[in-house]
Amino acid sequence: GGGRDIYLTQVGVAAPVRLSDSAGADDMNPAWSPDGTRIAFLRRHDPERFDVMVVPAVGGDARRMYTGRMYWISVEGSPLLAWTPDGQHLLFTTVRNAGSSTAGYGLHRFTLATGKVEDLGLGDGTRFYDTSPAISQDGRWLAFTRYTRGQRLTQVMLQPLDRDFDAVGSAQPVPGLEPGIHHSLHWSSSGDRLWFSNSSQIFEW
Repeated sequence: GGGRDIYLTQVGVAAPVRLSDSAGADDMNPAWSPDGTRIAFLRRHDPERFDVMVVPAVGGDARRMYTGRMYWISVEGSPLLAWTPDGQHLLFTTVRNAGSSTAGYGLHRFTLATGKVEDLGLGDGTRFYDTSPAISQDGRWLAFTRYTRGQRLTQVMLQPLDRDFDAVGSAQPVPGLEPGIHHSLHWSSSGDRLWFSNSSQIFEW
C-alpha cells in the first residue's frame, strides 16, 4: 500500500501479527523495551521528518511520543533509537537549535513519562552527526557511530554515562578500528563486548 509497517511473529508460528498502520508512511527501526512489553519505532513521513512511536508488544494503538527531524544519511545508521536499561527513556538523533543559523544534529534523550527531550551534548553538532545509539545493560556505556560532515565513513564511539544517563567526559573512538560504514551496534548482556557490522562483516570489540 505504499508504506512499511511493523510486524511481530512468534517463533514457530507462521502468521505474523501487524502492529502498526503507517497510512502510507514508513514505520521502521523497531526496538524492544527492556521488559519486552513495548516496541518503539520511527514513523518516517519524508526524508527529513519522523515521529517516535511506541506500541504494546501484544498489539494495540501506537502512540506518537515525539516529532523530530533527521539528516538524510540516517538511512545508513540503523538502529536509529535505543531504550535506556530502565525502560524510562529513548535515545535518538534529531536537530539541535531548530530554526537557528547554527542548527545541527545530535543524540537526544526522551523521557516517556514527562515528554521532556534533552540534548546529550556530544560533540559539535555542526561538524559531526552522531547516530546508532546502543546502551550497555548496566547503563555505564553508550556506543554510537559518528559521521564527520562531508565524509561517508564513520567511527564507532564510546561515551561513559552516569546514573542519570548523562555523558561523563568526552566520547572516544574504539581503539584500533578504522573508519567504515558501521551500524547495528549491540552490547553483550555482560557489557564487556560490543558487536557491530561494517559492510558485510560482523565485528566484536
